[in-house]
Amino acid sequence: MFLETTSLSKEFGGLKAVDNVDLKVDKDEFIAIIGPNGAGKTTLFNLVAGKYPPTHGKIVFEDKDVTNLSANERVAMGIVKTFQIPSIFPNLTIFENIRASAQVARINGPKYLLSTISKDGICNEDVDKILQRVGLLEFKDKLADSLPHGHKKRLEIGMAVSSEPKLLMLDEVTAGLTAEETKEMCDFIQELSSKYTIIMVEHKIEVVLGLSKRICVMHQGRIIADGTPKEVTANEKVREVYLRGS
Repeated sequence: MFLETTSLSKEFGGLKAVDNVDLKVDKDEFIAIIGPNGAGKTTLFNLVAGKYPPTHGKIVFEDKDVTNLSANERVAMGIVKTFQIPSIFPNLTIFENIRASAQVARINGPKYLLSTISKDGICNEDVDKILQRVGLLEFKDKLADSLPHGHKKRLEIGMAVSSEPKLLMLDEVTAGLTAEETKEMCDFIQELSSKYTIIMVEHKIEVVLGLSKRICVMHQGRIIADGTPKEVTANEKVREVYLRGS
């Protein structure tokens, strides 16, 4: 099994944000996690990424127990997460952002795209390849802070893929985007899905239905439905707690 959580739970001051979640993810899957506000989807996301330790339960990645590993240790194993608000270095150029991210990846573990970080042409070419992949090569010398919001999200994804992740976790990547930017981002994510196993937390149901072949719906810390878009949208409980209010 590529990724598996068993009885995974997280409590904050007695409140169960995630309640005994069992989730299995196969390699090369694209899974969306949806649910109303407060459903526990972001907490589950952060448990897998290593931001929070679970109250109880277990997380196994590629047959290795990662439950007690730090976020950095999980990055070294290939679990890489983006954020709802882009996490970039605003006063560095776009090129420098990618190179800095690759340098951190090199420190965390050896199995990454950039084997050395230097000023020679080899590293620069590798960074350029990443920028080409995320559609930002022509802006490489601009300051990251000068980018529009949608391009900042692309940059953050570029920083994530610079570490050659095995599992790419996307957190609300279309939040704050215009309709045109959302379409462009969806096209971009579709391209990424051919290369990476992806777990995506997303609020926009039209995005989820357009991208995902499997959807997990959370409510009050639990997964209440798990299946194809057709199966999930036909589920009466899902329609009651989420779709009718979307």
